[in-house]
Amino acid sequence: MKFLRRLCKTIVILCLLIGMVFFLAEYAGKYISWDGPLTIAKTSASPASTPVPNDQLVFDASTYPYYDQLNEAQKALYQEFYTNASSLNEMFLPNEDVTSADVETVFRCLFCDHPELFWLDTKYNYRCLSDSDRVISISLNYNETAADIDAAKQSFEHAGNEILVAAEQCSSEYEKEKYVHDALIEKTEYDVSAALNQSAYSALVNGRTVCAGYARSFQYLLQKLNIPCYYVIGTSEGQDHAWNIVLIDGSFYNVDLTWDDCASADDPYYFFNLDDAAFNEYHTRTSMSTLLPSCTSTLLAHKEDPELYQYMHFSIPE
Repeated sequence: MKFLRRLCKTIVILCLLIGMVFFLAEYAGKYISWDGPLTIAKTSASPASTPVPNDQLVFDASTYPYYDQLNEAQKALYQEFYTNASSLNEMFLPNEDVTSADVETVFRCLFCDHPELFWLDTKYNYRCLSDSDRVISISLNYNETAADIDAAKQSFEHAGNEILVAAEQCSSEYEKEKYVHDALIEKTEYDVSAALNQSAYSALVNGRTVCAGYARSFQYLLQKLNIPCYYVIGTSEGQDHAWNIVLIDGSFYNVDLTWDDCASADDPYYFFNLDDAAFNEYHTRTSMSTLLPSCTSTLLAHKEDPELYQYMHFSIPE
């Protein structure tokens, strides 16, 4: 029986790794050479919110670590991306002199920092002057939720509040984090074909997602609880993957909801609050996620099952 149980878990893990598709690598910045006039267009949908002037936007490093990695020109572009995406503008003209590399870096940072912008698609276009790499216009794309953004936001906030109201009754940051972790796993199913699966909306509203949706929904909810939670891009067992880093009681930890939901049936906390030494045996950060804080504490690792921490040595469950 023990052999059969291990065999079944191994099959689950293999299926997960084969099916795990992480689309951050598909952030598409399509280059278009241009030397003609430019116009600015809006979608027919109503704005998601009243735009905030760029000079009034504040992105604190403790909540938005990717923004903090940018230079001043890139931060200005990030603010423009945020303002226009929040208002569902389809195109805008950068105020700063920026290159295609700046645009690609900033868009990725924005997407990693802001799970609440669930209507923003991962694909975008930009136009450069025909004789240089200077970007003169940027076009954003939106997913199907933008067609009725008010209804979509209401559904998203309602689904989130169902978890947040209960989590707020917990007495400690750890208990709040654990409640959100458990609630998301309970309501969400891993599905590589799930609609909108790069967004928190897919997990919170639709209940079907992939690693990006697990990680973005966890990030969104903990942000609402004033617990710093970062979206991490990287690889796991050679496959593109996404997970989170959380700050609990002054220490950073790695959390992988996808694997807790799919790959460790006997222990839903197997990849919950691990230090880098344990977690990095099967996870590798990439891109700008390598600059996120290190996770060195083991105080909360397998708090629910200390024996597993002692004897399993964080190998893939067998």
